[in-house]
Amino acid sequence: MIKFTTESRIEELVDRFRANTLSSGELKEFKKLIAMMSDEEVADIFEKHPDSGYESQEMSEENFDRIISEMKRRAIAEQTLCRSVHRRRLIMVAAVVAIPLLCVVAWLGINLGEYSRYNEMLASDTQLATSDGETARLRLPDGSNISLGSNSRVTYSLKNFNDNERVINGLGEVWLDVAHNSKCPFILKSNGLEVRVLGTKFSLIAKADAPSAMLYLEEGSVEMKSTVSGEVVVIKPNELVTMNYATGSFTIEYLNAPNDVRARLRGDISFNGVSLTDVIEGLSDTYHKKFMYDKEDVAGKTFTGYLPSTDILEAVNIICEVFRLEAYMSPDSIVLKHK
Repeated sequence: MIKFTTESRIEELVDRFRANTLSSGELKEFKKLIAMMSDEEVADIFEKHPDSGYESQEMSEENFDRIISEMKRRAIAEQTLCRSVHRRRLIMVAAVVAIPLLCVVAWLGINLGEYSRYNEMLASDTQLATSDGETARLRLPDGSNISLGSNSRVTYSLKNFNDNERVINGLGEVWLDVAHNSKCPFILKSNGLEVRVLGTKFSLIAKADAPSAMLYLEEGSVEMKSTVSGEVVVIKPNELVTMNYATGSFTIEYLNAPNDVRARLRGDISFNGVSLTDVIEGLSDTYHKKFMYDKEDVAGKTFTGYLPSTDILEAVNIICEVFRLEAYMSPDSIVLKHK
């Protein structure tokens, strides 16, 4: 059994824990000590220092198993938050509650006030968010994978993401590969809409400052509901559905070129055999930057494809790679020269 500095110190921490008077520093100390012990050692400590000042209510085995299961899911979710190698991104994760500390409470038979506090912790949100130009990925406790585009976020809590239901909230650019579970539907809630699936791959663009939301289904089947009009549509693979925020109405379109869908959903600029001069002028209008170049370097050249409308560095890099140019950037202008 682990040795403490003094027997009186652990007794003091136990008493303070039961009375809910631990300071933040003492709580960290107590959690650290508990985490280093086995369940048997923890039980032995509390048996040596019984609580005579509190009347407790024994926790049922069902409640104990449910809480332990949910805490394990939280640990898995937080371990799988992965950082994008593209740029630094913001990850805001709800506070971690140590499983060994929860075991202490289960061994004791906690009072109703303590039980309420742990329920509140389980209900706290886990959030993943990106800022301008950032991307991020998240693996959910059920094995589903999420990718976020620029200025996007997803949130969920274990209160609503468990064996009975899987509910998350998302906004911005969200790509989902949902783990199949026929007994537990997956629900994505966003700005004025709900998407219900059992297991599938789809992309959702739902920006608060846009007039509509768009969803493209790669495989499987999803049900999309407008919370404004109550209208429900079932979407099939390779279909793109657009929902008007104001009216809640849907339009569905079949797409023959699914590889171009993500670019289209992001609002990227599409070019099909457009002269390089016109492409550069288009970038100038989009980013409000003046482009300077030698006309001979761009004469007779055309471009087909997509260029991002929210990342000028990426757009210019694509042009430079395709046409063997070099770019020199200043706050107000971009100079393009032949390599």
